[in-house]
Amino acid sequence: MILHRFFLSVLYLIACLPCQGDTSPNEGWQHALSLNASPKHPAHFQYFDQVNPEAPKGGHLRLGVHGTFDTLNPYINKGTPPSKALWAKHYGFLELNEPLMVGYGLYAPSFDELDTCYGLIAKAVKLNPERTRLEFRLRQSARFHDGHPITSQDVAFSVKQLTSTPIAQFNVGLDRIERVETPTPHHVIFHIKPDSAQNLPLILATLPVLPEHYWRHRDFNKTTLEPPLLRTFCASLCP
Repeated sequence: MILHRFFLSVLYLIACLPCQGDTSPNEGWQHALSLNASPKHPAHFQYFDQVNPEAPKGGHLRLGVHGTFDTLNPYINKGTPPSKALWAKHYGFLELNEPLMVGYGLYAPSFDELDTCYGLIAKAVKLNPERTRLEFRLRQSARFHDGHPITSQDVAFSVKQLTSTPIAQFNVGLDRIERVETPTPHHVIFHIKPDSAQNLPLILATLPVLPEHYWRHRDFNKTTLEPPLLRTFCASLCP
């Protein structure tokens, strides 16, 4: 069942690529975050180069993984989530919630660009030349799978929670964040300390966005076999 949800995320990812009308050309807002070069793909591109939009859809794929698990919370060190089963190739990072942008680290669907991310939950991004102020505009159509809208408050909550975990892939460098602002439900601003790691904006862009309304009344630091509120779903990306 979990593997089935993982492959559904690939379909959601394709559906959640930028579309016409998502970004504003004004005020420095961009469709992609690229630190060292111009993005390969322009705004409003429909799919990555290796994707065949005419490929037949349907059928079933079953993969065998040796091992077992005793928790469905992959964001803490307690217990053994499915991602730590032998030969489970990095999929614990993808099995619950998607990030603001894709293209860097463990969430890199194209693998043909370095230091570049494209919008997923975020429809636009802005980074000042000093790399001390990073802003995201969120898609108003982005939802968790229960239909609850994804807001800037979920992003701020996620950073706070993942900063408290000892898992390096989630919290490395996050102590360099001075504060997070949420001026509107679809606008989030990160204030970053000077002289931080060059790739910190990419790390922030690719952190999973957790549902605050789900975790608010649960202990985030405990193991659980309760099926958690799963990934995001972009129902319609042209608001």
